[in-house]
Amino acid sequence: MNKQKNGRKQAAILTALLSGALLITGTLAWQDVSQHKTNKFTTTSVEHNVVLMEDFEEVANWRKGQEIVKAVSVRNGQETDTPESYIYDDAYIRVQFKEYMEIGNQTYTYNDQRLMVNDKGNFERFETVEKAQEFLAILGEETPSDARIVEIKGYFDDKEYAYIATQQADKNGQYGKFLVIDATQDDAESIVEGKVNQSHASDDQHQEPINDEDQYTVHEWSETGLGNAKEDSPFLAYVKWKMGADVITLDSWDGQPTAKWILDTTSTQGWAYWGEALVHGTDISENPESVTSKILESVTLVEQPHGAAEYYIHVNMDAVSKNDLPLWDDAPEKVTNALTGKDPISLAYKGLQEIIDASIATDYDTIPTVASTVLAEAITAAESVRDTENVSLEALKSATTTLQVARETYNMDSVVLAKRQMLKLINEAKAVDPEGKTEESLTALSIDLANGEMCFNHTEANIDDVTEAMADLKTSLDAIKAQIG
Repeated sequence: MNKQKNGRKQAAILTALLSGALLITGTLAWQDVSQHKTNKFTTTSVEHNVVLMEDFEEVANWRKGQEIVKAVSVRNGQETDTPESYIYDDAYIRVQFKEYMEIGNQTYTYNDQRLMVNDKGNFERFETVEKAQEFLAILGEETPSDARIVEIKGYFDDKEYAYIATQQADKNGQYGKFLVIDATQDDAESIVEGKVNQSHASDDQHQEPINDEDQYTVHEWSETGLGNAKEDSPFLAYVKWKMGADVITLDSWDGQPTAKWILDTTSTQGWAYWGEALVHGTDISENPESVTSKILESVTLVEQPHGAAEYYIHVNMDAVSKNDLPLWDDAPEKVTNALTGKDPISLAYKGLQEIIDASIATDYDTIPTVASTVLAEAITAAESVRDTENVSLEALKSATTTLQVARETYNMDSVVLAKRQMLKLINEAKAVDPEGKTEESLTALSIDLANGEMCFNHTEANIDDVTEAMADLKTSLDAIKAQIG
């Protein structure tokens, strides 16, 4: 580089700048430790208020093919909660269903005479005996003398009617059939051996935290039919469940936190997990994320039982805080990892943020080089990936790798390493005390300092330029140091 050793004007400017610096840095030290103030921070216990919500459509005569609403969801919070007085925490939710069904076979008792039916298969029945006689007259039959008209109340009749008993010689279509006059109900039996109807528990044990209905059969999730019981379940022959729109199986889940119900098809306990923390909210319209979607929507009878039947669905909810997640010692690791931030994407986010922080902590914004520019662009790109919603695991890993390479390249770049040394020399030159120094040495230092700063600030400067500028500046500094006696 060309040097202007006799640049007196530059030397004068540098001398003035250095003198000014002395005026600033030479201020007398002063300390005052007599003032103090204490601020009090108070907190209260963390509260939880999780509610199991249900919408059930009562049914008395459930028929084959009839779909009955049985909607189940969970909410964290109520409108009467007071966040201004208490601290409400997120909740982690899982639910379990249990089933019971019993069928009582029914036996009919029939009358001892065949009664007339018409050509549509309906009994010919009449309000009075006289109307029955008129009907026989229309048929061309004389008024019977053998008591063919019988007054009887069938089992399904609302009252007593007059029926016409038939004989072997009656016209075609009049042969008749027997009438059900009574029915007896056998004791109902559970379709699962060893299980007992505990419906009394909902009344007798209403105030108990756990009642005897908890003894019913666990609804284990099928791996093939979403929401159905496992293939060997006897309930499959009679009922079919319709699950909510946001329900997936453990195997089909990617392991990332999600606002969906995850069916643990591997568990004999039939747990279904809400796939993320359920936040607290007092107003559903303002905090829709405080309510899960429906895990179950409806139940349909697919086969009419032979006899009177009763079917029960019992729901258990298990809600814990994040600190209490270890209580779910039977939960799949895939679930607990997702809920505790150890799932692949959460870990990838964490890894990307760590390399972003480490990159920002470097001196790339004070050392102008090509490598600095590359690192700055990599940081910006990584932050963009980090802030993208629903970003893929592959994108997170790619951004992390790219930024890691850019950071390592920057830290090992020869120009960066040289400019770090140059910056020390520049700061040392700026701190020189001009008192007692020759004008010639100060002028030389001023020129080399100016050249050094220009080279330092030039992003495209190569290693040879930086090395030469450093050598010149070091020579001028050494000449100044030689004058210190």
